[in-house]
Amino acid sequence: MGTGGWNDLGFYPANLSAWSKVFLNYSSPVLLSSPGTISMPNCAENNIIYRVNTPHANEYFLLENRQLVGFDVGLDGAGLAIWHINTTKTTTSHIDANDVNADENLKGVDLEEADGNLDLDNNTNRGDDGDLFPGSSCNSSFGDNTTPNSRTYSPVVNTNKPIENIVESGNNIRFDFMGYNPISGPSTVCSGAAFTINNPPPGTTVFWNESSNLTENPTGTFTANGSGEGWVQPTITTGCGNITLPRKNVWVGTPDPAYIDFINIGPNYPGSMVLCEDMPNDGKVSWDATGSIQEYSWSVFDDGSNYWQVIQHPMELYPAIPMQDVQISKPYGSVNGYVNVKVKAKNTCGWGNYSAPSLQFTTATCYGYYLAFSPNPTVGETTISVEQGNPEENLLKSASVETAFDETAEWDLEVYDSMQSLKMKKQKLKGSSATINTQSWKEGVYMVRVKYKDEMLTAKLVVKK
Repeated sequence: MGTGGWNDLGFYPANLSAWSKVFLNYSSPVLLSSPGTISMPNCAENNIIYRVNTPHANEYFLLENRQLVGFDVGLDGAGLAIWHINTTKTTTSHIDANDVNADENLKGVDLEEADGNLDLDNNTNRGDDGDLFPGSSCNSSFGDNTTPNSRTYSPVVNTNKPIENIVESGNNIRFDFMGYNPISGPSTVCSGAAFTINNPPPGTTVFWNESSNLTENPTGTFTANGSGEGWVQPTITTGCGNITLPRKNVWVGTPDPAYIDFINIGPNYPGSMVLCEDMPNDGKVSWDATGSIQEYSWSVFDDGSNYWQVIQHPMELYPAIPMQDVQISKPYGSVNGYVNVKVKAKNTCGWGNYSAPSLQFTTATCYGYYLAFSPNPTVGETTISVEQGNPEENLLKSASVETAFDETAEWDLEVYDSMQSLKMKKQKLKGSSATINTQSWKEGVYMVRVKYKDEMLTAKLVVKK
């Protein structure tokens, strides 16, 4: 049984435990269920208790900050008390029988002893300054793989809700919950970027470490001295020594073109380095690193300095940064030698360099399948045909060549309005043509998209009234 009522010869009987307060409806615990930084005042003067659930409905943990203030002045130690509650042993029958904690291996209300010595379980003492976190053992973590740990009773499973970086400062306790990174600051560092720790323990000292491409001046403020991936990492100096918090990864300086990911250029990239002369070529890039990108700039030109046209892809009206889809088309006139493709990116620090060396492509005639409409513009029924040959003014998305249309193949049809909303969808069509009725549609330009085998064809249909 508890003997806190006799602290200091009974002159300062200790406050009730977190479980007792909840059981008697003196307190309502606050459930912790998402990552964050928690700052807890002492429970003798503040009625604050936190609860952490486990995968078992009958088990959970209660957290309270016990400090040597008020009626807790006679405690043997101060810090974060973590109670393991098992409701199958806290029923009325167990309470009446006074056997809530009779089984040392399956207690109803168990204090997780921070020092791991199990003095309470072994009747070595009735409590000491190593029982609470961080305590005399300076234990700053409680999780599934620590001692003590947050795993459940049988069947034993992990809780997956670690309590880390426990710091006691004054009468306050501060910790990070569920892997939360407590560092606030920008994801891209140019100059004068300030970083702070959420809920820093009062009275503690914080110093920072950083990657070699960053310079700190003053404390917690950084300026880029290079370009690339980087990091900042704070360390808190406490009475238990130093606690190093997780790193925050950042991007430093202007974008390095080495991190631009070329996903697709032309009909068969990266299998072949070919651009089609007779139809638009799809192009797609993305950013493969920390930090944010604002926009891209493309430069596509042949050895005769003839620049190819690069436009935002008609099916992606707005770039989905950090990804961008474009269409690349040959300019008027002949092509001289190789076609060179390079891209650069811009972030809050400015424009980076173009990718180097340029990607080099040969060119080819890529007549393939395209979409034809009859009639176009239309005021009613329209026949959509999948045809082969030179599409001339049609917008073509295919770039592979086949000898004949496969009449047994199934194909899908989608039509989008000018706001990119799906207007019509047909699936598993057969034959080289299908008829749609546009009589009830609003006047405007519609984008028709057909998926035939592994090819995607698009073209514009004009509806008149």
